[in-house]
Amino acid sequence: GIDLSQTFAFTGSVTGAGGGKVKKVTSANFTGDSHTTSSSYSTLFTLSVTPTATTSNLLLIMSTNYQLYGNNTGRYANGSILLSSEHTGSAVTVATQGYTNDNMGNSDTFYTENSGSLSAYYNPNTTSAFDINVRFKQRGNGRIRCFGNGAGDPFNPSAFRLTAIEIGV
Repeated sequence: GIDLSQTFAFTGSVTGAGGGKVKKVTSANFTGDSHTTSSSYSTLFTLSVTPTATTSNLLLIMSTNYQLYGNNTGRYANGSILLSSEHTGSAVTVATQGYTNDNMGNSDTFYTENSGSLSAYYNPNTTSAFDINVRFKQRGNGRIRCFGNGAGDPFNPSAFRLTAIEIGV
């Protein structure tokens, strides 16, 4: 074995070492405040990206802040958040996360507020510009409300932020 705490001088080339390099970082905030009771996805906001190489991968990292509400017909609140890519010309699901709260009150006034994150790693295999959409829907009962705080206020950043990190090989 090799003692990696030692210093070595090499001639020639070393294979199998290293990894990807960050080529570009792109980010977008959701600055609105939106809710839905629809069971169909709707778009909260969009991040436009243009990869520099077809071999690059994208690491998508999103922070979330949302509320799940009960409703008058059930005590369960359900929601879903989805990242979809338009790199093929139509929507391709990159990542999705579902949320459920059990035993909520029977009213739109009963809710829980949550925060979290969602991430994905994939290769769009293009150097053309395309959009990544952040979408949301309710899943059966209640409603989901998504927050984008502090539009233009650097001391109160957006609760929903999507960052795309392009990693080259």
